[in-house]
Order: sequence, then C-alpha cells, then structure tokens
Amino acid sequence: MTWAKASKELQMSDSKIAHLLKIINKLPPDFVDNMRSCADETTLKVFTGRRLLSISRLKTEKERQNEINRLLPKA
Repeated sequence: MTWAKASKELQMSDSKIAHLLKIINKLPPDFVDNMRSCADETTLKVFTGRRLLSISRLKTEKERQNEINRLLPKA
C-alpha cells in the first residue's frame, strides 16, 4: 500500500502514519503485542501516542525498554 492510499483509506495524514509506523517498528514487539490487547485504562492513559513516539525516538533498545519499565504501573 502506498502512503497516499494508506492516508486516504485510513483518513490520516502522512506524518501521523509515519509516527505510528515508527512506534510499531522501534518499540519492543512484546510490548506492542501487550498494548494491542490491553484493557487497563490506567496503563492506556500512561502510554499516549505522544509518549510512545518520544520513547521510540530514544537511541537504544535498552533505553526504550528502561523507559517503558519505568512508566508501567507497579503491581
């Protein structure tokens, strides 16, 4: 699917699609899978799109994982 087609079909800007792809591609796959099925509103409020994008911009995988762990609600 091209950017233009995706943008039109999903009714999103190209930049929004790029941000979402960056989040999906940079964050740990297990975290992404857990968030996909997460129903806990407290956790969902912590991990906003803006926050996930800033985490995805961290340089290393370890930094990204540490930030996710820091933000996860303590059980």
